[in-house]
Amino acid sequence: MHLFARPGIPTNVWFSEISPYLTSRIRESYSYIDTETIPVSRVDGQVEIVGGTDLTAIVSVPTNIGPYTVNLLRESTEHPWLVSAVLPPEGW
Repeated sequence: MHLFARPGIPTNVWFSEISPYLTSRIRESYSYIDTETIPVSRVDGQVEIVGGTDLTAIVSVPTNIGPYTVNLLRESTEHPWLVSAVLPPEGW
C-alpha cells in the first residue's frame, strides 16, 4: 500500500515500482491507472490480517481515507506473496 498510495507521481514510475508485487491479472488492469485519480495518500497504522489460508491472505490496511482491503496470493509457501486486489474503503 505504501507504493500504491502515491497520487500524482508519474504513472510510468508508479507502475514500474508497483508491478513486481502484482499478479499478472491485476498488473494488466493497473497499467491503465491514472495516478491523479488515486484517492489515498498514506498508510496510517498497522496492517491487520483478517482472513486467508496458506496460499491466500486478506488484509486490512488503515489509510488516511479509511481501511483498504488487500487480497494476496502465492503459488506455494515457497513463493512470494502477490497482490491480487486492492479494494478502497466503502463509499470510494
